[in-house]
Amino acid sequence: MSSAVRHLLSVRGFHLGMGGYLLALYVLRIVLFPGASEDDAEQIFFAQSLSGGYKPGQPPLYTWIVYSVTQIAGVSLAVVVAIKFAALAAIYGLSFRLARLMGLAADWAAFAALSVFALYYIGWDSVLNYSQTVLMTALCLAALHGVMRIAKGHAGWIEFIYLGVVTGAGVMTKYNFAIFLVAMFGAALMDRELRRALLSSKGLLVVVLVGLIALPHGLWLLGGHVGTEDLARAVPETAGFSVATRLSGLGDMSNAVFSILSPLLILFLIFFPKAFLPIQHSSDATLQGRRLLERGGVIILVIMALVVVVSGITEVRNHWFLVLIAFPVYGTLRIAAVYREIALRRVSWYLCVLVVLAGVVMIVLAGRALQGAEGCRKCRLIVPFSELADKLRQSGFKGGTIVTYDYPTQVSGNLRRYFPDQRFLSMRFNSYVPPLGPTVSASGPDQCLVVWHLDSRQKPDLAAIDSALQSRLAIFLENTGPMQVIAVPLDGLFDPPGTHVMRFGYVLINDQTRQGAC
Repeated sequence: MSSAVRHLLSVRGFHLGMGGYLLALYVLRIVLFPGASEDDAEQIFFAQSLSGGYKPGQPPLYTWIVYSVTQIAGVSLAVVVAIKFAALAAIYGLSFRLARLMGLAADWAAFAALSVFALYYIGWDSVLNYSQTVLMTALCLAALHGVMRIAKGHAGWIEFIYLGVVTGAGVMTKYNFAIFLVAMFGAALMDRELRRALLSSKGLLVVVLVGLIALPHGLWLLGGHVGTEDLARAVPETAGFSVATRLSGLGDMSNAVFSILSPLLILFLIFFPKAFLPIQHSSDATLQGRRLLERGGVIILVIMALVVVVSGITEVRNHWFLVLIAFPVYGTLRIAAVYREIALRRVSWYLCVLVVLAGVVMIVLAGRALQGAEGCRKCRLIVPFSELADKLRQSGFKGGTIVTYDYPTQVSGNLRRYFPDQRFLSMRFNSYVPPLGPTVSASGPDQCLVVWHLDSRQKPDLAAIDSALQSRLAIFLENTGPMQVIAVPLDGLFDPPGTHVMRFGYVLINDQTRQGAC
């Protein structure tokens, strides 16, 4: 076991092991799950064109990346998921590089990077969910990496340009990156050497680069593209401003922080309990990095607590606290300071637990794909949208504009993979109206296809679709013929054929006088 552990904690062993594991997860994700997640489907829909923004509460960088890559590689689920997995790989790689810059030996740095896997929201939840959040998490580590390069004496113009670019990119992924940004620079300014470097002309360059990168989205926000209804959906709900409400919000925040750090926090407590006691003797090589992360973490928690108390938010979303992504490195800094040399016996059993967890993730991933719709809370991932697309073609749709309702399932992004040259409009995302596609003309003979998911209660009905189309796109469905229904299978591996199905309603409009905005 000791030989295997030392090999895994080597530079080569870490990169090959982690890279191979992520590749295996990627293959399982693509092969077993034909449907796109909420975030992936959303990105495929938005990536029809470049825009300064697409929806309130969401900066556009990730969509820009998806648009650019799909212009080259084509619109497919494999391409979009590959972008997310590249960001996941960057999280592990940057954790290793950050740990090295903070003074840890290569084996401890590999230990820190492998420990990232023990964060549930990275090791498991991000495999099927999230997109922008994963990229933001990687850019948090990239920004810390840039600060530490400056702290270690690499303070040339290239380092400051790098810091400015990754920081500006982070601002353009998720708005909660701003909290991380305040915490990181606040902690850095408490360090005398870093303060001197950042409060210089080179430091001003970082501010300029961030402003330039964020400018297109800022102009979009000021351009009146966001409606009041869209903005209301993007802002978390509050439940009054009583003392009980504030305490409830703080309690929810505490649960969110614990959830984000679990089960890693528990494993560190079990295997390395001394690391949580006051450190009497610390290596100078790691002291600066540890203080930076300690101060930054405290600032993040204080800011979020103030936001919760002032705003009255009672439902704090767990993934907001992925800005604490440097915790595995911070924990390893403390462990290394206490246990000095690699504590081989403790580390060996700890890594055994991680290997078991990795195996569990792969087994559960396969099990979720094979179980079918019975007890499935996220059935959209196993919906064969290719069959829906084939049946829509057989119904007579040849080309034009496809309008989707996108409640409760995001149909637009999933269907666009099979109709990449058609324009898609969604009644869920009112802030984004893509331009006419290459096969769509304003006065040509193109068709308008309206598609929506019918849930088990046959909702929404045709009247609801008609009302939404009239208010959103000035399309009228009267006298267009009855709604048609397509059923696609959702059977598990052991289910008889036809046991579970998902139904979609559609109306195909050929009459040009009733196409409206189509």
